[in-house]
Amino acid sequence: MTLVASASVCVGFLWLLFRLRSRIGPRLRPMAMMSVFIAAIAGANVLHYVAKFFPGHDVLNAMAALVAAGALVLALSIWAFIPGLSREPTHNELVTAVGELRAERDARRAAVDDLSRARDELERRVAERTSDLDLARRRFETALQGTGIVVAHQDCDLRYTWMYNPPPPLKGADTIGRLPEEVLPADLARRQAVIKRRVIETGEAGKFEALYPTERGAIWYEGRVEPLMVDGRVEGVMTVSIDVTRHILHERQLRVLMRELTHRSKNLLAVVQGMARQSSAGASDLRLFMKGFDSRLAALSRAHESLVDANWRGVSLRAILDREIAALATPAPDLKIDGPHLLLSPEAAQNFALAINELVGDLRAAPLGAAMAVDVSWRVDDGALRFDWRRNGGGPGAPPDDFGQNLLNRVLPRQIGGAAQLSHSQDACAYTLEGKADLVAPLGRRALAKDEQAFQGRAVEWRPRQDSNL
Repeated sequence: MTLVASASVCVGFLWLLFRLRSRIGPRLRPMAMMSVFIAAIAGANVLHYVAKFFPGHDVLNAMAALVAAGALVLALSIWAFIPGLSREPTHNELVTAVGELRAERDARRAAVDDLSRARDELERRVAERTSDLDLARRRFETALQGTGIVVAHQDCDLRYTWMYNPPPPLKGADTIGRLPEEVLPADLARRQAVIKRRVIETGEAGKFEALYPTERGAIWYEGRVEPLMVDGRVEGVMTVSIDVTRHILHERQLRVLMRELTHRSKNLLAVVQGMARQSSAGASDLRLFMKGFDSRLAALSRAHESLVDANWRGVSLRAILDREIAALATPAPDLKIDGPHLLLSPEAAQNFALAINELVGDLRAAPLGAAMAVDVSWRVDDGALRFDWRRNGGGPGAPPDDFGQNLLNRVLPRQIGGAAQLSHSQDACAYTLEGKADLVAPLGRRALAKDEQAFQGRAVEWRPRQDSNL
């Protein structure tokens, strides 16, 4: 009996120790109670055994009975845990569950690996797309840099969300979140708003022309407003504005040149008509008329060639002389030319060309091979111009007809506000012209500069064409 009790105590203690080490939370309490129950049974047996050796000691029997009663109470208490313990999985079930958990763990690890690979691939694609977008942005900026093209995006409230290459002094970042009236001049903002709201309402693109004032001068823009569609709805507008100031100024200049060309053509026709009328008045027959008229028309043509070569900005007196002397059909005389650089206005160049042609006509009348010398000189002193033509030798020559006399003695002197004297002798010819130098060249240069300045000033007042949306 003692060995059985001792073994029961050892078994109960070892079983309790094993369960404590296994750390199974839900089973810990009933297992502990069973261990105590076994120990109580063992203790009751030990007390009964000891009581046999002490027959007169009822205390031992009472203690044994008390321990047995406690064991009975524990047994009844353990009975309440039996349903829960019966639901505990068996060893095979635990092994199966562990296998399933391991399979699920492996599947989750595989899923995590797949997600990691997908994340890496996504990051690679995002990096490639970011690089492509950055390259496209740099190409876009390079293409628009220095072109005068302004690109802007606005939402449906017309607030700027992005602007590139804005006109000075604006900067793209300064316009973000702002309305047109906060960025542009009031009148321009109002006109722009009308066009852009129409685009938002209709979903159809619009065009415009606009004048943007800056400290460096006005800038003209031609632009197009496109609706930005998202899922079939207009979410804003994209505006592309192109600087066309140079084209407008060029168009303006062409109009001025066309008016000037028309004016000069009318003047030239009037000169030719007058030249023909006066040439015919002094000619005794058609042959003499045609000879004089052809010579003067050729001189006028040479003057116009010189003016065209100089873009109608004036021709030097020396160039006029060289062209007329070169047109001589006879051998050139002993010629001496002396004078400073003198730029003639277009009108003065034509009259001087005709006048020198008349004087050269005197040289054509000299006998072939006759010795003669021609001295041509001019000077400008204190704003006064003096022009001298001297021929010595070659006989009496041929005095100009009525047209030549009128041109040399009246038309040319009247243009420069002076006087002239023409004389012929038996073996010489002399012509002296005096007048104001500022009526020959400087005024023409100043007038041209004044016209250009006035043109630049009027260019900013240009109004849009009739087909403009403004």
